[in-house]
Amino acid sequence: MNGQGLATSHNLLFSQNLNKSDSRLRTAPEKRKAAPRRPPVAGIRQTGYPVHARRVTDGRIGRPPGTGHLQEHTMGREIERKFLLAGDGWRSLAEGVPYRQGYLCSSRERTVRVRIAGSRGLLTVKGPTRGATRSEFEYEIPLADAREMLDTLCPQPQIDKRRYTIPAGGMVWEVDEFFGVNQGLIVAEIELEHEDQDFVRPEWIGAEVTDDPRYANAALCAAPYTTWK
Repeated sequence: MNGQGLATSHNLLFSQNLNKSDSRLRTAPEKRKAAPRRPPVAGIRQTGYPVHARRVTDGRIGRPPGTGHLQEHTMGREIERKFLLAGDGWRSLAEGVPYRQGYLCSSRERTVRVRIAGSRGLLTVKGPTRGATRSEFEYEIPLADAREMLDTLCPQPQIDKRRYTIPAGGMVWEVDEFFGVNQGLIVAEIELEHEDQDFVRPEWIGAEVTDDPRYANAALCAAPYTTWK
């Protein structure tokens, strides 16, 4: 073979090797398999954090007082004061939303609540109350799961009430009108940024019962209002 033939053969071999190498480079990413993802946990919103909703009002996750958007926290805190009502001046100020709730666990150290608010299911864990403050962690869950837990896991009696969300004096008041075993009880709540926060009491707000444990919803399941003497 002459020099020209050797050069041609060498160039052809080099070109074939280069094409093979380029092909491997192009196909390498296609052969690489993605690591399998862990399946989502049923019923828990996949954010990695609890959805801390200060309130659920009209079937949507509610907003903390003074904010215009949802908030997500790894930790939650609830500062709440509770009052009886003085008159019916509040009734024409809002449309009520039906609430049903029961408890998977209820003790002084913690409560685990299942709630249906309008068309939303919620699972809430609360810590012990210190003054008007307690820790609170709330998660949205499928409505069907909430119904199943209330029907099969949460003991009777449960809470049946209608909640009215009423803006007043730059704050948001929530009036709960109870039915069933707690028929006749009406309580108003307000959530604050800190325990010493000032606020204006509407004329339809009566005596404060924040420090009376009987008015806690979990306590109303154990000792309903209609059994009080």
